[in-house]
Amino acid sequence: MRFIRGFSIVLFFVACSTIGYGQKSASDKIEDAPLGPKYTNIGLGFEMSLPKGWYVANSEELEVLTDEAWKDLKKGYKLSNETVLQQRRIENLAFAISKKRLGAVRNSAFGFGTVKQPNKEITALMVAQSTAAFFLKDPGTKLAKDVSVRQIDGFDFSEFDLVVTSSLGRQNVRVLIVNLKGYSLTFSLTYWNQLDDLQLMMSSIESLRFLNK
Repeated sequence: MRFIRGFSIVLFFVACSTIGYGQKSASDKIEDAPLGPKYTNIGLGFEMSLPKGWYVANSEELEVLTDEAWKDLKKGYKLSNETVLQQRRIENLAFAISKKRLGAVRNSAFGFGTVKQPNKEITALMVAQSTAAFFLKDPGTKLAKDVSVRQIDGFDFSEFDLVVTSSLGRQNVRVLIVNLKGYSLTFSLTYWNQLDDLQLMMSSIESLRFLNK
């Protein structure tokens, strides 16, 4: 059965939390409640709380960083120009938030992207297994936790953990995928062995509430 992986979202967060692009960020810092204000996506029908003191990237910043990230990712993962253009057409980076301004070296960050699936029979588990297999083709990437399923607000999320080794050290990546309204939503969380940051990001993911269920 044909379906689409959301791998470029994961690659984006790996790159933008590793290399450091020197982008002058126009991010807005979250300053309200302990976990911050809520992010609401009316189109997809969900909301979640955000970590206080972190930076939400605006659309202009995401566009610039995506361009810069793809230049490095094409080399590192030996992706053809055709593959890159195809993924950028079908995969939408919807949201990004980071501990330091997005693009800083050794940053903790998370967000999600969407891809429209061609068939309603496609499950998040199928997409997660295929996505994990794609990353394991790279010798610098290891599987830290195999694909499993958890429920958040009544929806099945498939998740797995990776460790990506680079010149900066070992980068931890957690991927969670849920299918919603014909789309696969791929959440990517990246951190550098800072378990407090992982816990904070997961608190945000676990605060997800789906509207009009």
